[in-house]
Amino acid sequence: MKTINLKMSSLTALLLLFVSMTLQAQNATSERKLVELHKEAFFDIRVTENSQASGVAAEVAQFIKTHDNAHVTVVGYADRQTGNPELNVGYARERAERFRNELIGRYGVDPACVTVDSKGDKVQPFSQNGQNRCVIIKGQGYEPQPSKQVAQQLADAQRNQYRQELEQRYAEERLRQGRDTIYISRVDTLWIGTEPDSLREEHPFRCGRKNRWNNWFISVEGGPSIFQGDHNIDAEWKDRIYPAFTVNFGKWIVPAIGVRAGVDLDVMHNIYNPGPGQLVHHAKPYKADGRGLYRMHYNAWDFHADVMFNISSLIWRPYQRRIWNIIPYAGVGCIATWDDDANGDWFNSSLCWNVGLLNSFRVSEHIDINLDVRLKEFSDDFNSFKQGKKNEGLTNVMIGLTWNMGKRGF
Repeated sequence: MKTINLKMSSLTALLLLFVSMTLQAQNATSERKLVELHKEAFFDIRVTENSQASGVAAEVAQFIKTHDNAHVTVVGYADRQTGNPELNVGYARERAERFRNELIGRYGVDPACVTVDSKGDKVQPFSQNGQNRCVIIKGQGYEPQPSKQVAQQLADAQRNQYRQELEQRYAEERLRQGRDTIYISRVDTLWIGTEPDSLREEHPFRCGRKNRWNNWFISVEGGPSIFQGDHNIDAEWKDRIYPAFTVNFGKWIVPAIGVRAGVDLDVMHNIYNPGPGQLVHHAKPYKADGRGLYRMHYNAWDFHADVMFNISSLIWRPYQRRIWNIIPYAGVGCIATWDDDANGDWFNSSLCWNVGLLNSFRVSEHIDINLDVRLKEFSDDFNSFKQGKKNEGLTNVMIGLTWNMGKRGF
């Protein structure tokens, strides 16, 4: 009941604020200053356009666009000492029409804001005859209404209202849990946008029923890989680093926990010292240094499933507004090799354990950039060759992209 009363009071406060601002805007309209416009443009004998008139037209257009309810009248004149009255009426009207057409065609003024008239040579507004070949523009308009300021005040009030509601919910949660602080703290600096959903409550281990099908993703990554085998430490670094690639498909179940399944392609270059009669696939002598080392080259495929834990969900929220996530994970799968060479066909596989740390940086609603460091461990004989160590391993450093399909959020 307390929550319902809080929501009703919040809506009432916003409604009263909106009505108050509307009345203030109406009063401001009635009290705004009425601005007068007076401009003149002069012409030569039998000329209906000139560059000076274009400059005046720009000023008139600016006045119409920046003042509320603005309207101007363009009146054309002709001098009485040149031509005859019938001809002068035509010159005066054409000067006014050209000026109006420039306002509309060049500066985009609303035609309803401009009226045209022609006085010919019946009226001589100036004592000097040459000045009477002109157009005179008169108009009125109100000072601009501060609509942007009113809208900003309303947005700020709405934002503060949402924050007050959130603080109230936190206070109720503290009372319910019987402690001074709750499990997740709010960080205002990570709040982006003006949508009410940005301040919606979110728990790291809960997902709303309507959002349970959200948060599916596909990621593609690639980077260097280092093999840890029996004699790889005896090789130079440049001979130990080779590429690896991975594709993953997964889903965030709740903000803190996600699952994914994927397949990795690792290019293997192992250094071995085979004993007498030992069969080494795709092997070539590594160096003629008397140690009898061979380099074994093949590809390995790792099919795995991982469980991910988003630490950032315990610190910052909400999930759909956060721009950085640090995510440790662990998984299990099967790593396999198969190929054929001069020594015959071969296939072998092994259980493979992997742990890693994924850093995810959000760049848009659907795209993240990933930095992924992964460690793998598997049986020494998964490649049909066993020597020395019980287990061998790989270290992968991956950079890639994640495409978040559909909607995000819980």
